[in-house]
Amino acid sequence: MMNQARVSWQAQVARVVWGRMTARIGAYKSIQELRNAQAGRMLRPRVPRGMRREIVSAGGVPAEWLIPSEETSGLLLYLHGGAWTLGYYQPHRWMARVLAGAAGLRALVLDYRLAQEQLRSYIGAADPRDPLVSPYYADLRGLPPLLIQVGGAEWLREDVERFVPRAREAGVDVTLQVWPGMWHVWQMMAGWIPEADRAVAEVARFCRGRRDSEAQ
Repeated sequence: MMNQARVSWQAQVARVVWGRMTARIGAYKSIQELRNAQAGRMLRPRVPRGMRREIVSAGGVPAEWLIPSEETSGLLLYLHGGAWTLGYYQPHRWMARVLAGAAGLRALVLDYRLAQEQLRSYIGAADPRDPLVSPYYADLRGLPPLLIQVGGAEWLREDVERFVPRAREAGVDVTLQVWPGMWHVWQMMAGWIPEADRAVAEVARFCRGRRDSEAQ
């Protein structure tokens, strides 16, 4: 667990605002209605300051490069969140930009295919224990070193804490960071709350460390 004496006042305010925003998701009657609202508010692409954007196709998948003005060797593959229902939109571009800039790496961001238009069954009749549905049940041997950050107050914490021992049993080098008081994807608040800034700095340090060790 990260050693933090208290949650910053900025994070306390942001958590209230974030909670009100996410609470609205349940008011939409369909995924498409939610996507339309998302598109109207946040989908317009804006190139983050200090970045160059190149639209490409990655094996037939729409993608874009976000290239910092000062980049080093290596690259960052960014797969955005959204429970396979929400697409690549501006906050994800901001997150990719923050990570790429902090690590000094160009980022390849995939705008991957989303799930079908069903609000609460993304997997249909598939077996929930299928490794393609849940990596918890996959053969984890051979995975590269992992840095996993989870908020102390988020609903995915239990899943993470179940996954980490399985990965370690498979011989994977795992660093787990539990951030007290933080919610899901608090890292998106980088630039606004100190906990997000520190989390991004930890990710950048991890990436640089892996790059340097592999270069030796």
